[in-house]
Amino acid sequence: MYIKRINLKNIRCFSEFEINFEKDGISVLILGDNGDGKSTLLKSLAMGLCDESSAAGLHRELPGELVRKNSYKPGKIIIELEYKNKQYKIETLIESLPAFERVKQTVYLNGKKSIQDDFPWQDIFVCGYGPGRQTQGTADLEEYTAVDAVYTLFRYYEPMQNSELAIRRLVEKARSRAGKNDPKEKEKRSERMLARIRGLLKHVLNLGEKDKIIITPTGIEIKSHWGRN
Repeated sequence: MYIKRINLKNIRCFSEFEINFEKDGISVLILGDNGDGKSTLLKSLAMGLCDESSAAGLHRELPGELVRKNSYKPGKIIIELEYKNKQYKIETLIESLPAFERVKQTVYLNGKKSIQDDFPWQDIFVCGYGPGRQTQGTADLEEYTAVDAVYTLFRYYEPMQNSELAIRRLVEKARSRAGKNDPKEKEKRSERMLARIRGLLKHVLNLGEKDKIIITPTGIEIKSHWGRN
């Protein structure tokens, strides 16, 4: 899925704010002084890409209120996505009640209201991390979920996922789909999966064709014009 538009209404420092993404895979750099709303934008995006119960769980990790102060209207996070020539929209509503804020969500497919269970949450891939990004990833998660992938944005001391372990599990999963007594097919599937992972990482990290991603016995290394890390 590709994000086409994000719109915030009555969310903390934003009375209304919108970003339109002109084409698939576009990169956006967000700059601003402290208090300008950079973290609010990222956290709103993360919440808006999760299902209702997960978004409510992330909301509980936020300090303070999310709805804009002195606003009599609820806060809204509206995200529009495109996937396989279909248009999706997720509207996350944050109601300010006397004692707490309540999260509600409505999803749409091609402009028509849908239901949570029919929405393709499994096709959403997102990754986010907070100030703990310089720490070593130690979290051991067997399955991918959007809420786990963005959790360190909300709880800074939460350990990051072990990326090397995740890659090795994907490769092993590919190997397991070959016949038990077919080592050549296992090897082919492993190489195809590794090539796919390297291609995705290059795309996400904006690496060039000559840059290399190496899976070593001790971790993941990137070899580029600026060195090897």
